[in-house]
Amino acid sequence: MRAFVAIAAVLAAAGCKSGGAGDVDAGAVGCIERNPPEPAHVHTDGMTHAGLECFTCHQPGGAAGIVFEFAGTVFTRDNGPEGGVHIRIRDSLDRIRVEQTDDAGNFYVRAGSGLAFPVFVDVSACPTTERMNAMLTSPSQGNCNMCHDGGVLGRISINP
Repeated sequence: MRAFVAIAAVLAAAGCKSGGAGDVDAGAVGCIERNPPEPAHVHTDGMTHAGLECFTCHQPGGAAGIVFEFAGTVFTRDNGPEGGVHIRIRDSLDRIRVEQTDDAGNFYVRAGSGLAFPVFVDVSACPTTERMNAMLTSPSQGNCNMCHDGGVLGRISINP
């Protein structure tokens, strides 16, 4: 499911209020219920490429032909795919974009989303919301698996 969710709709559904613009707490609008995941996209090589750097192919002039602004993979604590959880991106104008992971744990936002940087990111599946400790200040930082590769920063994960 790919949806641009207006902040009012998210706030109404969550029954919460948001922090002010510039607040690093993107999860201020509450957790989002897990949904059944969509089937994973399978690339021409038969793989989902879960955990790999998406921007290797999904960049201007890249082999995929589709450019991503944000993309990555969410894993369970034991490194399995985490399908059906939500990635919430709140931009500097307080607009919220929500994407759901597919059954391989992958998510993406196509380039041209109109989100204004810096952005604040969290991963949510009620009752848990895991907030990213830093904000992203430019589109070049949207290649989530580049930093969250299981090394120092660990993988993107949630433990609802």
